[in-house]
Amino acid sequence: MKTFLKTTLLTVISSFAALTLFLTTSIFFDLFGIREAEGNFVWGIIVVNFIASWLYLSSVYGLIKQKSWAAQPLLFASILILFGIGYLAFHAFFGGLYELKTFQALAFRGSLTFVLYWLALKVIKQDKGDSYEIAH
Repeated sequence: MKTFLKTTLLTVISSFAALTLFLTTSIFFDLFGIREAEGNFVWGIIVVNFIASWLYLSSVYGLIKQKSWAAQPLLFASILILFGIGYLAFHAFFGGLYELKTFQALAFRGSLTFVLYWLALKVIKQDKGDSYEIAH
């Protein structure tokens, strides 16, 4: 069971990271017409998502290498996304252009990221006896 959970978790985080990294860099560099397709996107949210993608990847690395800190990047990403939601609300309140789907996507991303954090903690706890390195 613990191998299935860890493998599934690594697959989900890796896939989510790759998709997020692809979409954000496509918007940054205006690739594949994605920038235009996104409509009224908010640059600050693109930056939040870009940073979150690298935090996801660092968590994947930590889980593969069995580091005790492996869940922490997911917690940081969750907090970052909460700040992103606050930033988007501020932006919208003061009349900035945005898409409703951005709020929905951030809520989904934040919820999923927190669930991934919780599952990563569970995997680390299960594997504690399997030589997880203690952070110094």
